[in-house]
Amino acid sequence: MKNKEDAEGGKYDLAWILLPRENLTTLVFRFQHHYRVYARQSSVPSGAGPGSALETKVIGKTFKVDLSKGYYASGSSITLMYEPNRDDPVRKLGDIYMRGSNTERVRLPWEDSGATTQDIVPPQPEFSALEVYAASSSGKPVFGEHGEYDKHVARALREQLGSDDLKTQLSARRVLVQNGGRSFKFVTDSLNALSENEYDRDLLIHNLAKAVEEIEAQGAPAPAEINIKLGAVFYDAHDYESSASYFDKATSQPLDNWGLYSSRGFAYLQTGQFQKAIDSFKAYLTKVPPYFAQAVTYADIGLCYERLGRYDDAEASYRKALKIDPTSPYAYNALAYMLVGRGERLTEALSLVEHALQLDAKNPHFKDTKGWILYKLGKPLDGLVLVKEARGAEPDNVEIQNHFSQLQAVVNPSAK
Repeated sequence: MKNKEDAEGGKYDLAWILLPRENLTTLVFRFQHHYRVYARQSSVPSGAGPGSALETKVIGKTFKVDLSKGYYASGSSITLMYEPNRDDPVRKLGDIYMRGSNTERVRLPWEDSGATTQDIVPPQPEFSALEVYAASSSGKPVFGEHGEYDKHVARALREQLGSDDLKTQLSARRVLVQNGGRSFKFVTDSLNALSENEYDRDLLIHNLAKAVEEIEAQGAPAPAEINIKLGAVFYDAHDYESSASYFDKATSQPLDNWGLYSSRGFAYLQTGQFQKAIDSFKAYLTKVPPYFAQAVTYADIGLCYERLGRYDDAEASYRKALKIDPTSPYAYNALAYMLVGRGERLTEALSLVEHALQLDAKNPHFKDTKGWILYKLGKPLDGLVLVKEARGAEPDNVEIQNHFSQLQAVVNPSAK
């Protein structure tokens, strides 16, 4: 996304490049207008600082972009324009327009019946963003030779990196990049301070990561500690691609938390790097975690071997998991699903998944496995009942949906 502001008129042009995606017809946007109203200096109440705001609010509404209207071609850009309210450009929302291919403007109606307005607690003067601006504009580095910094400036900088205003984010990120390797201590400390509530956590992480990338591009490699921490926070955010990438950068560095070996292994598993996942899971097992964690890890290793086509090794790992913890439903189901997938020992597979369901009767994945086994055993009607239940609990699961469609076609060929 890129934006261009007309500072005099308060207008914003916003442009998105959209990648082609099948059946993408509608985009829903949440628009927020933040404003502050300041008193003239002569009328500032006694005791209020020179920058005190009398009124600080955010107004929010939603609007939709219907891509089927002919204003958009897959893979091209769309351009939206916000125009302030002429009667009251501060306290009232204006209008959103979409630019068509021939530059015509099409007004997009707000979806909400009424705008939601919320008070915002103004930032304390000692954490003002102006401090960061002053520090970065005075020629004096924001960060010292060894990365030392003023805690108030740092807190304001984190608030800006996690701000919902793109220009504010970019400005704060530029401060980090300009300070190069001296910023790394601040980045590390900020990744350890994600419990603060003054900013958007995900935006802060994104901007810290981008700043590190840009600093490294200038020739200052980030310490392994930062890459490990970024790998961990992206893992917690379920962004396994980014997590695996950052763990890769710190691959030669021992992990000081044994749980990170499991996180790294799972990130590799989710991104199809199965041998790396096996190696990381095995490193995790050397740290002597609790028996139930060992069982889950051996089951994960089994899945990696299965994906690599090493089925004997996979079965050995699944059975190792069950030996360590006979109450591990995941391992029972994983072995059963591998057997039915290969069309082998279906009766044993059925017994295994029934063990899993005894331990977790509501699990939709276990129901799907049993339903698929029943189908393979010549009982498609019984199988369909279970797979349908699984589909109801996991409507977005592609594999379960495929099983349902195949069973439905067998049981009721005329059904659409």
